[in-house]
Amino acid sequence: MFLTASAKFAGSALAVTGVAGASYAVLGPSFNRESNVTTFEILGDQYIPKLEIACTNKPDRLTVLDLSLRNEDFQFKCDYKAISEKEAYISKELKVDGARQASEKAPRDNLTCTPEASENTKYQCVYTASNGAKDKELQESDPSMQDKDPTAKFLRPKD
Repeated sequence: MFLTASAKFAGSALAVTGVAGASYAVLGPSFNRESNVTTFEILGDQYIPKLEIACTNKPDRLTVLDLSLRNEDFQFKCDYKAISEKEAYISKELKVDGARQASEKAPRDNLTCTPEASENTKYQCVYTASNGAKDKELQESDPSMQDKDPTAKFLRPKD
């Protein structure tokens, strides 16, 4: 089963729009035009490895980090939005449902990312397994796919 959900975020605040199985856009109010690169960081802990995603800034575009589900992998990659869209997407937390489910009626696993208050490019993420446990590790993966974005980094639950 191929599932797709995505979230895009940058800046000090996040917002989520859309419905289950659809796209989610999450942008923040700030960006750095002076630098050629925006580096987003997923802060590591004992369960989630640290990731850095370096995105090349584009003129007149807002650089955002896209979080989506690709099969059983949570995918982080660069994306770009119109600067005029940034005000439409302000909130605090991002949640993406995963592909794993203990049974048909059980909730899916999910990944929730919250921005660090002092940084607009650093995020702390928590993985929740379909049984509700928050002590399961994620590991970096490198799935083989034809249309893989060169900036993409992938996480999947460790078996």
